[in-house]
Amino acid sequence: MLYVVVIRENNALRCTCAKLNCTRDRYPIQVVDRSALDPIVYAVLTGTDVDDSQRRRESLKASSLFQEVLVQYRKSSSVFIFLTPVEEWLVDDGVRHLDDQNRTVDIFRDVLWRLNIPYIEIGPEAKSLGGG
Repeated sequence: MLYVVVIRENNALRCTCAKLNCTRDRYPIQVVDRSALDPIVYAVLTGTDVDDSQRRRESLKASSLFQEVLVQYRKSSSVFIFLTPVEEWLVDDGVRHLDDQNRTVDIFRDVLWRLNIPYIEIGPEAKSLGGG
């Protein structure tokens, strides 16, 4: 079972990285709702233990496609915006993982920190921006 999960994570990583690599020269601004970090975060989240999570993270991180995207994420011209969950706005669309929201956010922050990716975090405080 773990083997199937790893294959799916690698495919997700490969697809995300390939899409970003193919379009970055054509479009000066790209807004995406999935990052190349997502498969890494979910690999860590679903690891059977700390060692398994670390092994999975390192395996995905070592991908040459991921390394190419990582260079882009670290550029001063890139802005990585991390949107944290707002409880009232969560809708189960059958795609996103809605369990363990706090742990998922913590893992995302840890991955961003470990990979030295500068980011802006926007979360529940954004509710007040609507003027209501």
